[in-house]
Amino acid sequence: MRISWVAVLAASAKEAFEVPKECNKAEGGDPASDDCMKAMMAVDASKFETEDDDPASHYMPDLSDVSDDDWTEEDDNAVPPAEDTESDTRDQHYKRKHPKSGGWNDKIEWRSLDEMKEIAASGLKKPVMVLIHHHGCIACESLMAFVADSPEIEKLSSKFVMINHPGEPERQRWGEKFLDRGRAYAPRVFFLTHAGSKLPVYGSLGEDHEKYRYFYNDDKTLHASMVQALAEYGIHSDFTGIKDEF
Repeated sequence: MRISWVAVLAASAKEAFEVPKECNKAEGGDPASDDCMKAMMAVDASKFETEDDDPASHYMPDLSDVSDDDWTEEDDNAVPPAEDTESDTRDQHYKRKHPKSGGWNDKIEWRSLDEMKEIAASGLKKPVMVLIHHHGCIACESLMAFVADSPEIEKLSSKFVMINHPGEPERQRWGEKFLDRGRAYAPRVFFLTHAGSKLPVYGSLGEDHEKYRYFYNDDKTLHASMVQALAEYGIHSDFTGIKDEF
């Protein structure tokens, strides 16, 4: 089963979602351009607002009721074409530019979530950043562009164990560790100690947001959270007696 984020948007929108001209090749736009990225971030969220819902949820679909069997890694593992095509997307552009990381900057040493127990047992004393994202998610592609083009995040990443996880972490194994009060949305970023304890670091909407505490939509906020995570790690890590939670 392939989950279509476009369908999620369309199903709850008051009016049809229109691709900004800056992103529409038919109108001379470029999906991989900075102008497109800025235009997508400026889309009027009220167009998708319902009376009983948070408009941000239409950029960050709620995945809480989606089972592990609903996910496929087919799209995330697809190899983009070697050259630009008429249907080229921003997602394909960055995956072509950074093929090893799936678009998220090949100069960053990304690790997989499956390696976490091994990393924790290795004695490596670094905080952990876990990035969770989904194929076809507009907000994820926007954050990808910011991260891929950020020399500040690239430089600071050497002080972290950087985890890049496409799709939802397997709930049978991880439970609600990478959920936000039981909710799943994309993208979301968690900061942990080297043994797996969550650090009190929150995203673009802040700790007090009712639904999306770990959502990020730009590189500056993510970089600021990385700086904060380093400070929090020094406060919350007991290197001699820390409990292994992985």
